[in-house]
Parts: sequence; structure tokens; C-alpha cells
Amino acid sequence: MKLFVSLFSISLLTACNTNTFLDVSEFEVDVEKYLSCSSAKKAYAAALDDNGVWGSGFSYGFPTQQLANKRALEECETQRSNHNIQAECVVYFEGNTPVREF
Repeated sequence: MKLFVSLFSISLLTACNTNTFLDVSEFEVDVEKYLSCSSAKKAYAAALDDNGVWGSGFSYGFPTQQLANKRALEECETQRSNHNIQAECVVYFEGNTPVREF
């Protein structure tokens, strides 16, 4: 039973984690998906190139905002590296609060 609960908890913690490489027209959909996840300690990070290429990462369910930010940045950096995105990954949302303009 403990194993099931542990696996279920892990799946809940990762349900809204994503690392996306999407067309620019889908960027707003990605942000809305993030905002729809209900958790106080969550973060959204993105790397937005001037040429329209972008990648993102988000996380939720962490015990601190700092850990949520760190995980979102790690997810974003994976996308940035995989897709040769020149822009740096930065946190745009902490919880549902915007901390930087797009």
C-alpha cells in the first residue's frame, strides 16, 4: 500500500510538470495550462527567442517556492539545450503571480 501511495504521490507531483517546445501560436495555451494547475508552490519558466522559437518548463507541488522555481528552470533549460534556443530561461510566474513581463 505504501508503494502505491508513493507512486500515486509522484504522479500527482509530476502531472503538471512539462517541458514543451511548441509553435509560438501555442505559447498562450502553454501558459493557460500552467495557470490551470492548482498549487501555491508552482513556477513557470520560459526561454523566448526573438525569432519566435521558445521552450518552457513548469512545476508544482513543491514545499517551497524556491524549489518550484529551480525545477521549472531545469525543465526549461532541458528544452533550451535540446532545441538550440539562444534566449536564457527565466521565471515568469511564481504561483499565479506574474513576476516578469513576456
